[in-house]
Amino acid sequence: MQYRNWRGLAALCDIDPSYLDSIGESSDPTDKVLNRWYEKAPDCSTIQQLQRFLEEMDRFDVIEDIKELIDEDIKIFETKPYEIRPPNLNADKYIITTDDVLRINEGRPLEIYDAFVLYDQDDIDFAIQLLDTMEKEYGMKFCVKDRDLVGGGLEMDKMIKLITERCKRLIVILSDSFFKSSANQYYLRFAHAYGIESERKIIPCKYKDCNLPPEMRYLFTLDHRRMGVFNFWDKLRDSLRVGDVEKCRVNRSHSDTNENLRSALHESYSNGLKPLNHGVKFSNSVGDLNNLETTTDLTLSPNTSADNLRPFVEKKEKKNWFKKILSKNNTKKDQTKIQNDVVGMGKEKKKGFSKHIKRRAAAVAN
Repeated sequence: MQYRNWRGLAALCDIDPSYLDSIGESSDPTDKVLNRWYEKAPDCSTIQQLQRFLEEMDRFDVIEDIKELIDEDIKIFETKPYEIRPPNLNADKYIITTDDVLRINEGRPLEIYDAFVLYDQDDIDFAIQLLDTMEKEYGMKFCVKDRDLVGGGLEMDKMIKLITERCKRLIVILSDSFFKSSANQYYLRFAHAYGIESERKIIPCKYKDCNLPPEMRYLFTLDHRRMGVFNFWDKLRDSLRVGDVEKCRVNRSHSDTNENLRSALHESYSNGLKPLNHGVKFSNSVGDLNNLETTTDLTLSPNTSADNLRPFVEKKEKKNWFKKILSKNNTKKDQTKIQNDVVGMGKEKKKGFSKHIKRRAAAVAN
């Protein structure tokens, strides 16, 4: 038995019978059959072939009804061929947001958003305030699930694709109710794992007190309540900006670094420090005190600073004092003077130094 309705047309178009049930549930099954026919055989789905199918179905009444409409479409196509185009069903897999529908129809690339805003329904008022301020006053483009996503398809797949490929940042509005949602926690943890290579993938924001989980406590959070200290919206704009890696590179030679370091050290000379060409070189052991010498060149490491030179000067003075104590050429007058110098020290130090000097004086006398 040959059907004279959309089912007969589906059979002539060689549509898989497994699709018939879903096509029958549609409000316009004939349109579904024609779209499926074009998707299956785009080169064969022509007006002439459709007319042949209708003749085979003995539906000359339909041919008569659509004849004027077909002639009108042919005239429009001949004058403006790009205004009548068959639907591109393959584009569905790329369409996620309402912006995608407009851009694909206009032949433009898909929208890349400045950020995806993730929030809980209890925080909708602050989310609306954030969207209005950043999009209207700062000219940014955000993506929000409730406003921008088109119907159909798996929500999880769309969200992951947006966060990873279509949005530069992820703004998270933190609150106690946000962390009660298992879906929000999943997207946040996914973005956190994905953002390991990009440390600023997640921009956490809050406008009221909330208990943060351990993985969020170490992230710097923008607090809207501190508007008196800084402009929250300006800070959010700056946090969302993506820097140019090439412009961030510092092309500074080794000689430039040394010159800057030398200039800093010479400026500190006015505060009592020695200039660069009057450094002090010390021997490796106290027993080699007789070989102490002053060098005219001090090799600086990159972490040398003016403040680090002061301990070297103090060490020199201390070693000269030890050298004087241990010298074999000391006279009795010198030894008496050294003993008087030790008086100002603590009891324990004084006792130890006195014993050592007496032994040294006895050895010299012998």
